[in-house]
Amino acid sequence: MVRAILGSTVFFFAAPCVVGGVLPWWISGWAAPRFWPGFVIVAAGAFVVLRAFVRFVREGRGTPAPVAPTEELVVGGDYRFVRNPMYVGVVTAILGQALLFLDWRVLGYGVIAWAVMAAFVKAYEEPVLQQRYGVQYTEYRRKVPAWIPVADTLNRMDKRFLGRTGLEVTELCLGTMTFGSETDEPTAHRILDEYVAAGGTMIDTADTYSAGSSEEIIGSWLKNRNRDDLVIATKVYGEAGPGQPVRGAGRKHILAGVEDSLRRLQTDFIDLYQIHVFDDATPLEETLSTLDALVTSGKVRFIGASNLTGWQLQKAIDLSRGHGWEPYVCLQPLYNLLDRDAELDLIPVCLAEGAGVIAWSPLAGGWLSGKYSKDAGGPPEGSRGNQADWDAHDNDRTWRVLDAVRAVADEVRRTPAQVALRWVVQRPGLTAPIIGARTPEQLADNLGATGWALTDDQMDRLTEAADRPLPYPHNILRLPQFVRRQG
Repeated sequence: MVRAILGSTVFFFAAPCVVGGVLPWWISGWAAPRFWPGFVIVAAGAFVVLRAFVRFVREGRGTPAPVAPTEELVVGGDYRFVRNPMYVGVVTAILGQALLFLDWRVLGYGVIAWAVMAAFVKAYEEPVLQQRYGVQYTEYRRKVPAWIPVADTLNRMDKRFLGRTGLEVTELCLGTMTFGSETDEPTAHRILDEYVAAGGTMIDTADTYSAGSSEEIIGSWLKNRNRDDLVIATKVYGEAGPGQPVRGAGRKHILAGVEDSLRRLQTDFIDLYQIHVFDDATPLEETLSTLDALVTSGKVRFIGASNLTGWQLQKAIDLSRGHGWEPYVCLQPLYNLLDRDAELDLIPVCLAEGAGVIAWSPLAGGWLSGKYSKDAGGPPEGSRGNQADWDAHDNDRTWRVLDAVRAVADEVRRTPAQVALRWVVQRPGLTAPIIGARTPEQLADNLGATGWALTDDQMDRLTEAADRPLPYPHNILRLPQFVRRQG
């Protein structure tokens, strides 16, 4: 909010400097020989400014500050050049005014406007870049003269359709499992603000996260936001509170659960309502028909599932198709460089049926963040891991994958976490990884996974490092003599 107010002030302070003299010129100087060249230059500059501002309003480019719209040229994962049409337009128009007036005092106004913009950007935008991009930004800043402000524009997120639906979501989904437990409400609100400021739109939670506190924290934040700008996903299945019994995916629990989630989220509808885990005690027909009724009622827009096997997902889709019910349009599986079992059946089903995939634990519980070392002998202090988790991952394959991640990170001058997230973003069938930042610092690092791409060679090296022998029958079905159709 502060940045938006200051940015607007800068824009409307600069605008009079750009166009304030046009009316006097029109009255007294339109016939002067110098008028029309100067007027054309002023008009060109004003057009660039207006176009950049409209682009910002329509597309949400950059941060909330209207000085942010830019276009980037990315070479080899490195930002070589950033040009800001807002700045270019202001300077062009001011030079045009100077020509019209033949009064170079106008340049003084331009210097003032430029100084205000530069001071604002250096105070409020560049620290964000420094935190998010670290050494990469420091090196980039050395290439740009100190008097040129560089707005926070490297955080733009691409959007994708969720499967075959018409629902657009951003390439990073914000997970909120720690809200209300490891992350207090003020910190959670700051994380939500910074995620949205970076262009993010999709937020995932569940009824069981912190016994409902996660949904409540999102709800208290959401009431001050434009609901239609966001995609809120939550899940149903589990405990109503600590020590209470798991209640499953039956009609009674789903109908009660959706009302509880709507109340906690302080919203009239849920964009994506997911069954958290397969319920072996409830007929699928009961679960699916209940979810279909929720979509018909308008309380839910789309439905999905998490933690299923391949046959369970396919059966659910087939039942919905046969009965004319709303189908699962999204799957939320465990998926990362170290946990790739979803590639065997789940992701192929999603690709065949047009379902989106949002992956949980894309950093394997922190293992792919770069903080684990083979020589440490155990999890680092302050991490989520315990000794049992360490023992399960302490093997040659894990360290081979981590070595590959660090090598690619050095090549592209990114953090290991950003490389691991980017690998998930670029995998076939993946809609978005769910980033579960506990702190604003973790979020800043995760957001650095957007706005660039791994090369095919880098993707292949990471994938090959994480390969392992396939189980039966996949090992047979993928033998060259049995693969008849390529691609």
